[in-house]
Amino acid sequence: SSSGSSEEAAYQDVDDGDDTGFICKVLVAYEAKDNSEVTLDEGDVVEQLVRIDQEWCGVRRGDGAEGLFPFNLLQRMSDEDCAQYLDELDKEQDGPAMAAPEA
Repeated sequence: SSSGSSEEAAYQDVDDGDDTGFICKVLVAYEAKDNSEVTLDEGDVVEQLVRIDQEWCGVRRGDGAEGLFPFNLLQRMSDEDCAQYLDELDKEQDGPAMAAPEA
């Protein structure tokens, strides 16, 4: 039976073709000019949250900080690269990480 098919469709609806919610790599280091922007180094990996306009998008850094970043300094990572990146994140968290600060 095809009872599971409606669930799959719901997942696909999430990707409605706009430039949000994917993982990007920083091509060129950028220093925030004010507190609405984020400073990133070349090679940093961020999640793009929202596309503001031709020049700017909102991103979230690995440490949770969010802010604006120049869109043309980001390169969208392929699904393969994303999977690899998330894989490595998992390994880092499983490994002998630094002791987490007490909540």
